[in-house]
This record gives sequence, structure tokens and C-alpha cells, in this order.
Amino acid sequence: QGWTEHTQPVPAHLRSPQPGSGWGSPLTPGSTVAEALPASGLRPLGRIFSAAGRITSATWRSLLTLAGVTWLLATALIAVVILIGVDVSRLAAAIGDLTGTLENPPDTTDALEQAWDRFLAEADAAFRLSAAANVALVSLVLIGSAVLAAVNAAGTIGVGRTVPATADEPSTPTGWWTGFAIGLRGWPRILVTAAPLVVTLALPVLLLPALWIPVLLPGGPSLSAWWVAALITLLGLAAWVPAAALMVGRLSPALPRSLAGPHPLRWSWGVTRGRFWAVLGRTLVWGVAIGALMQIVVGAVLTPFTTGNASLTTALVTSTLLWLLSLPGYVALAGPFLIGLLPIWSDLERIDVEAPSAPVAPITSPPAS
Repeated sequence: QGWTEHTQPVPAHLRSPQPGSGWGSPLTPGSTVAEALPASGLRPLGRIFSAAGRITSATWRSLLTLAGVTWLLATALIAVVILIGVDVSRLAAAIGDLTGTLENPPDTTDALEQAWDRFLAEADAAFRLSAAANVALVSLVLIGSAVLAAVNAAGTIGVGRTVPATADEPSTPTGWWTGFAIGLRGWPRILVTAAPLVVTLALPVLLLPALWIPVLLPGGPSLSAWWVAALITLLGLAAWVPAAALMVGRLSPALPRSLAGPHPLRWSWGVTRGRFWAVLGRTLVWGVAIGALMQIVVGAVLTPFTTGNASLTTALVTSTLLWLLSLPGYVALAGPFLIGLLPIWSDLERIDVEAPSAPVAPITSPPAS
């Protein structure tokens, strides 16, 4: 007795586009996924960009509104924390006094050291709260930024999934809002799912204190101490790169999955087995493209605020403010990165649905005695 393999039908919204068809449209008659896709089952990189472009062109107003609101909220959060914890006018006066001294340096080293000591004293006095309270405020900014990024990501995924199933199907005016509402309810799952990825990708920040080892030594910095600090940093980066690549290649599809099914991390880890390089390559190329776009957008927004022939004081204060303003920009513009993950996630969902189940041994009657 043999057994017959029965494949499950593929939902229309999970089917990969075929040549001549649109994002999520059904397979063309007579075609198969194996004929149109590489061995990994994922669509080629060019079709990922075209699918992401189609999603963006259909929902760009919603995505732009979502990014703009996120930017404003993140900027307001940072501004409130700065106003609470810092006497901005006193700090600006201290910076102005120091830069004025540097622009017109005194004749003696002692006078320069006195100017530096005055700056440190004034800068320390400009912080209204204790060190513990300042740490709490910084933690508040980090937590608030994480929540805003999760809400932005959830809304982006929800809006992106409202794109019509076929290219000729008109979209409804309320479709994006429905998708955003669905995504908004799932932002805690996005936050939990993204935690392993974010923590792994942020690990290099922990290597920065190693660069201060030579300065903190009792005998002062030395060449051998700098070599030790550099070696520690390089070894840490060498261990971090493969770990970060593993997390991106195996867990990045879990982000869209977190709004579509249970156990997103476990599902992503299982379905990407054997497709690590395919997922990693497509994700990295898309991420580099989006990163370049983010640099262009943030730079274009902040360029009018830069000053060409300003004094050192104005340039220092302006650069600090621009840096603070750029942080919310990156939080807001991180959402579009997830648009490129939607086609990858859709392909992996299709592969998971089409995976044949294990054959069941036929039931046979016992031989007659």
C-alpha cells in the first residue's frame, strides 16, 4: 500500500508574484513556484524591491504620516527630558565661555586649564538633577523610543499588509486605517519579538568602554595599553559579527510574523533552516538601501539648520541640537525597513504552508491465521 501526498492550497495573499502578475496575486495557470523561484523558494532580489515598491506606492501617504507623527513624538520626548534635567541657558553660556577661550587662546597653559575647570564646574551645575535622576531620564528616553519604534513598526506592517491582493483591485480609503489599527494592537508583540535582534545589534556599544582602559590606568595611557584596548575591541567585534548575522538571517522574518501568527521567533528559526544565506543576503541588501535613503532624508531635513560661517560656539551648539534631532528621525524612518521584509515573510509563509507533512504509515489488517 502506498500513500498519496495531498498538498494544502496556498492562500492568495501568501502566494509569490509570478512573471506578469502582481504582489500576492494567484499563480498563473500552468506555472509552479519551483519554475519561477530559486532553490531557496524566495523570490529574487529584484522582485523583492519591486514588491516593496508596489507596497510603498500604494500606502506612501499612510507611511509618511506614521513616520512624521513618530518623529514629532520622539522629538517631544527628548525635548521634555532635556528641559527637565538641564538648564539649557547656563549650559550654553558655559559652552560659549569655553569656545571663546579656544578661539582666543591665552598665553599661558594655566589660564587654559582654568577655563577648562570653569567649564566643567558650570556644565556640572547646569544639570539640575542628581546623577541617578539623569540616568533615570536617559532610561526613560530609551524606553520611550523603543515603544515608539515598536508602534511605528507595527503600524507599518499593518498598513503594508492592506495592499490589494491583485494589481487591478482598487484599494479602499479605510483600508490603511484598518491595517494600522490591527497593527497598533500588536505593538507589544513587535517589541518582544524585536528584543533579541535589537540587543544583539546594539552589543558593540558595550565595547566602547574598552577604549577608555588606557586613560583610566593609574600610570596614565601607554602604547601597550592602547594595543590591549584595541585588541579587546577587535576580538569583541569579531565575535559580534557572526552572532549578528545569525540573528538577522534567522529571526528578521519574525517581525512581520508577530502580527500574523503564533510563536514568531520559533517559527522564523525553523522556516529559515537551510535558507539562512538567502534571507541574510536579501535582508542586508535591502537594509543598506534603506539606510542610504535614511541618511539622505535626515540630511535633507537637517541641512537648512546648518550654519556655514558661524562661530565655534554656534557650530558646537547647532551640531549638538542636530544630533539630538536626528535620533528621532532614525526611530521614525526605521519602519520602512520592514516593508522589504514583507515579501520575504510572505515567501516563507508560502513555503511553510506548502511543506509536505510526514507520511503516515498505512494501516494494514493482520494476517489471517
